[in-house]
Amino acid sequence: MIEFKRFLPEHLNGAAPRNDVGASAILASSQEYLDNLAGCSVAISAFKDEVFLGCAGIGLLWPGVAEAWMLLTPEIDGLTTHERGIVGLRIARGIRRTVKEYRLHRLQTAVLRGDDRARNYIKWLGFEYEGDMVCYGPDGSTYMRYSKLWLS
Repeated sequence: MIEFKRFLPEHLNGAAPRNDVGASAILASSQEYLDNLAGCSVAISAFKDEVFLGCAGIGLLWPGVAEAWMLLTPEIDGLTTHERGIVGLRIARGIRRTVKEYRLHRLQTAVLRGDDRARNYIKWLGFEYEGDMVCYGPDGSTYMRYSKLWLS
C-alpha cells in the first residue's frame, strides 16, 4: 500500500537518490537544502510498506509563482503500473490544490538535460518546455526549464 506523509528531511536518512535526478542527488546530502525543502508550502513523501520511495513539493517564490521539485529513490522503479498511477494522481491533485490555494499563475520546474523519464513525466503533468538553463546545476550541468501557466 502506498502511504503519503508530510516530507521531513529524515525521510532521506539512508536513502540513495536515483542517479538520474541530477542536482537533487548532489543536494540531498546538504542539510540546509533539505531543511529548505521541508519548509516548502507543500511537501510530501511517499512510502510503500515503510520503504521511502521519494518526495515532492512546491515552494512559493513570490505571489503567484512557485517552483516544483521532486527527489526519487531507485525503489520507485519497483512499483506496479497501478501504484505509479496512484503516486502520479496524488501529485497532480496536489498541484491543482496548491494552484487554487495560493492563486498561482505560474508553476515552474527544472529537469536535468537527458533525463527523459523526468521530462516525459513533467510533460504528462501539463508542463511546457521554455528553454535550456546552461550551467544551472550545482555541478555545472544543463537543465531544461518547464512551466505550467494559469492565465486569466
